[in-house]
Amino acid sequence: ITDEDLYQLELERVFARSWLLLGHETQIRKPGDYITTYMGEDPVVVVRQKDASIAVFLNQCRHRGMRICRADAGNAKAFTCSYHGWAYDTAGNLVNVPYEAESFACLNKKEWSPLKARVETYKGLIFANWDENAVDLDTYLGEAKFYMDHMLDRTEAGTEAIPGVQKWVIPCNWKFAAEQFCSDMYHAGTTSHLSGILAGLPEDLEMADLAPPTVGKQYRASWGGHGSGFYVGDPNLMLAIMGPKVTSYLTEE
Repeated sequence: ITDEDLYQLELERVFARSWLLLGHETQIRKPGDYITTYMGEDPVVVVRQKDASIAVFLNQCRHRGMRICRADAGNAKAFTCSYHGWAYDTAGNLVNVPYEAESFACLNKKEWSPLKARVETYKGLIFANWDENAVDLDTYLGEAKFYMDHMLDRTEAGTEAIPGVQKWVIPCNWKFAAEQFCSDMYHAGTTSHLSGILAGLPEDLEMADLAPPTVGKQYRASWGGHGSGFYVGDPNLMLAIMGPKVTSYLTEE
């Protein structure tokens, strides 16, 4: 899974054609508020517009390919490339070119904006997609919304992202990091994933009221000295973790 040719194919087939989570709307509350992040290996700017919509565009100047914005987050009326001063508005449109008449007399600025992505949101989460032919976000998320609804907008105040920027550099293939959150529930009931379990439980239940999932059917696959599996036990706990359809399938006689 770490083959370089396969990785390049994943960038083209997966990251370039999927809806990718970029942030939360509370990170960019006011017009001009922005964050910078990545879609695959492509740097992008995510910025709130004057009409409250959100724009996502490639963070790369069309002149010499330099970064348009080098900060992690902030507020801006425009973005100016530090190399030759080409300026873009918050929607990513090229609006000013120094010495345009002398150096680029035939330049049509409307044709020289950075590549712009499709943008849609779900309960405050900001998603973007390079593929103009991809299905809409609601269709793409499908039944995964069951799990997202456990965690998002659980009160009238809604969900709010914690301010600030934190970054980790992990020397691994992207799938290794993803598998840490989907391969097993060994530590889910006590440590890092506990909040996710509790969010999916009925409000009148506590973890102490649930039977540990150690009996019933077992589906297990082992690799690299570690295993993962589904242990069928308390239906309430299973419902929180696996959703209604999977729970019904695994518990049917």
